[in-house]
Formats: sequence, structure tokens, C-alpha cells
Amino acid sequence: MLLPWLDATGRTLAFNSLWLLAGTLALALPLGVGLALILTRTDLPGRKFWWTLLLLQLFVPLYVHAAAWDAGFGLDGWFTKLLKRSVPAAELVVPLAKWRGALWVHVVSTLPWIVAIVGTSLSMVERELEEAALLCGSPRQVVWRITLPRAAPGVAVAALWVFVLTMSEMTATNVFQVRTFAEEEVYSALANWATPGQALRVVWPMLGVVVLCVVAAAEVCLWLGPRVRRATGSPPLVFQLGRWRPSVSLAATALLSFLLLVPLASLVYQAGMTFDKSTGQGVRTWSPATVPVAVSRGIWEGRREFRWSLQIAAASATAAVAVGLPLAWLARQGRRRGLAVLSGTAALWAIPAPLLSLFIIVVLNRPGWWTVWLYDRTEFAPCLALVVRGLPLATLVLWAAFRSLPAETLEAAAVQGAGPFARFLYIALPQRWPALICAWCVVFVVGVGDLSATILLLRPGVETIAVKIFRMIHASTNEQTAGMCLALLAIVAAGMAAAALARRLMRKHSPTRP
Repeated sequence: MLLPWLDATGRTLAFNSLWLLAGTLALALPLGVGLALILTRTDLPGRKFWWTLLLLQLFVPLYVHAAAWDAGFGLDGWFTKLLKRSVPAAELVVPLAKWRGALWVHVVSTLPWIVAIVGTSLSMVERELEEAALLCGSPRQVVWRITLPRAAPGVAVAALWVFVLTMSEMTATNVFQVRTFAEEEVYSALANWATPGQALRVVWPMLGVVVLCVVAAAEVCLWLGPRVRRATGSPPLVFQLGRWRPSVSLAATALLSFLLLVPLASLVYQAGMTFDKSTGQGVRTWSPATVPVAVSRGIWEGRREFRWSLQIAAASATAAVAVGLPLAWLARQGRRRGLAVLSGTAALWAIPAPLLSLFIIVVLNRPGWWTVWLYDRTEFAPCLALVVRGLPLATLVLWAAFRSLPAETLEAAAVQGAGPFARFLYIALPQRWPALICAWCVVFVVGVGDLSATILLLRPGVETIAVKIFRMIHASTNEQTAGMCLALLAIVAAGMAAAALARRLMRKHSPTRP
């Protein structure tokens, strides 16, 4: 019998999750590989612009994706309203409802991850092999026989990461009322468990599957390591589209505009809706002047929730950078140390948020212990969850910055008698201090938009903007919800812009490896 540790209901929910995963992979993986190839290895016009927008999507919370697409294609979306005018009510099919809505939101939210992972793998294919193959074949043959096969491990890692994201998330399925294992079994277990052991017996299979996925991804990365292009300073080979350039450019622009700009425009449209009472009847109309009013109103009405979100995210980002700083420096000290640190932080990042919340509850909520005060009277629990979630990002950013330090400078300092701490304090930090700002901004943005890791850990009387938006989406994506989502997107964009400026400052004013 499949899944013998679950009852009949649990197996049904598990199969629902597997169907959601299969649909997400079937749609997102081919589309993501194609976009990664076009954006990273061809001369597509505007590819840097679209690549930047896709990377920004990595930091957009899943509930904002759900709200944006619901504002356009949900029950009260603008596209659904257009359909109502031409289709009888009995024959009307809401484009994004139930399974269709949950599946599509998972596809568009995982697509940037696939593009980023596969695009990085494609950029590391050995240029020498491709140039040699071009002497004997066409660019199309080189792509199919050399480039894509050499990037196959990256595709495998992307598929494993999509598995982890899809199987552990419940935001979209909750909004579109689709029952899955992550929502019904895990969150119900966390909400109704009598003892920690009872909850762990229900959720341990998910943790085991996640660990296996992380181990498999690490093994794939280790296998990929000896095969990737060495960092010689030469950029990856760019394939010329030739006579296909206009048609490919038109198709890619249309697809990326639909995926990236249409949901944003739907939020703007929803935020600009107003009632026109000049005719004596309440008629909903759209006005561009109403958009900033809706955003300002959303910020004002959610000011308390925004304040809690900003405070918790700032505290967790500071702690994550403080912990990630020595870890990143340790990871630079050798291959084995680097592998141990990066593997450990990757495992932390892959732990499903509800399981992380369960572990924190089990540790802190101990009657008679002083940790109960931290759990019931402070925001220590959600901050700890965000530190665990943000530590891998902070460590990765700082490790990449420390890896770019000139080896000759550090070796010369070691010859002069400087120890590891002195080299870190007097060489690494002065030359790579902008990386601290970059890492802090990245973790801060993730913390502001987090829902899954903190929703179970907030004490009574405290509500973040993520929880407030998530609760409001269940009713409908109205003007207030759209305004709050746009304000949250503005915070995300500002944080990532600050991170990008810090990264550019580090590159401009800091010496790099020759």
C-alpha cells in the first residue's frame, strides 16, 4: 500500500499535492528552461531588462502573486467581468478558480526560480566546447547536443527545488480552496496537536522527503562542479538568432509581458476602481487618480501591521547577517569547510516553513521554562524563524563577496603574521563592507513578505502585513487589498534596489581577483 503511515484522507491529500506538483513541473519546467536559454545565451533585445524583472519576482511573496492574478482572472477580476458581458452566466467559467488558480499561481511563482537556476547552469557551460562544436555544426545543433546536455544538472536541481517549494506551500491552495497535504495535514497537526510527538509523527514524512531532495540536489551540484566552465573572465558564448530574431523577440516579449506586467497592471487596475454616484446609481469606474489614494489608504489602514513587519524583518535581518558573516568567512577557508557550511545553510533554507514553526514551538513553548516568556510576550519566535530562513541568503551573498577577494592580498597578510581573524577584520571587511548592506537588504525583503514561517508564531495582538493581506484575499482582492499589495511591492523594489546599489558599489571600489 502506498504511503502506509497515512490514513485514507491523508493519502488523498498527498495525491492532490503530487498532482499539483506534476502540473507545476509540466508547465513551469519547459517554459523556464526555454526562457533561461533565450535570456542568457541569445542576443534577444532587452534580455537584461526581462532578466532583472524575473529576478525581482524571486522576492515577491506567493500571496501577492495570488492577489495579483485573482485581481485579473479571479471571480471579480477585470478579465472575468469582460467575459460576463459576452458569455451567459450559466456558461461562465472563471479562468482562475480552484485547481486552475492554484496551479497557475504555483507555475508563475516557481518560474523565476527555474530561470535563475537553469540560467546560471547554462552560463557555466564550457565556451571552448561550444566554439569547437560550431566548427562542425549549426548553432541549433550545438544548443541541443552540447549546451542543454551540459546544463542538465541545473535542470535537475531546479526540478528538485520546485518540488520543495510546491509540496511545502499552502498559500495558493488555501486561497483557491484546494485541499493538499501541506495545508490539511501539516497545518492542522500544528494547530491541533496534543503533544509534540503526535505532530511530528504526522509531518516527519515531509521532512524526510525534503532532506532527500536537498541531499540529491547537493549530489547533483557536486557532480556538476568538475564539469562547469572555469572562471576565466570570458563571458558565455552568445548565440545569434539571425533571421529568427524578430519573431522570437515578439513571442518572448508577449509572453514575458503577460507573466510579469499583466499581474502588476491588474493590481493597479483594482486599486484604481471607484464608485461613480453622479448618475444616482453606484457604478464602478476606474480612475488613475484613485491609485495613489488607494495605496496611501492601504498603508494608513495597515500601518500597525506594516510597523510590525518592518520591525521583525529588520531585527531578523540584522541577526542573520551577524551570524552569516563568520559562517561565510569560514566557508571561504577551504573546500571542505565551504561545502559543510553551504550544505548546512541550504538544508535550513529547504526546511518547510510549517515544520520550522513546529520545531520553534516545541523548543520555546515549555511550561515552567523561561522560554515561555519569550514565546508568549515577545516577538522572539517569528524573528528566530526569519533568522533561520534568511541565514542561507545572507551566508551565500557574503560568501560570494569574500570569494572575490584577491588571494594574493590575503596570502601576503598571512606571510606578515596576520591570523584569520586579523585578515577578516582588517582586509575582508574594509574591502567588502557593501556586501553587508546587500545581504541585509535581501534578508530584510524576504522577512517583510514572509507568511508561512511566521503565521503560526505571532503572539496574540501582533499581526504582520503578510497575515493581514492573506486574510483579506480570502474575501476578495478589493481596492484596499490591491493598495497594500502595491505598497508591499514598493518595499520589495526599494530593498532590492538598495541591494543592487551596494553590489555595484562593491564592484566599483573594491579590488577583485585578477
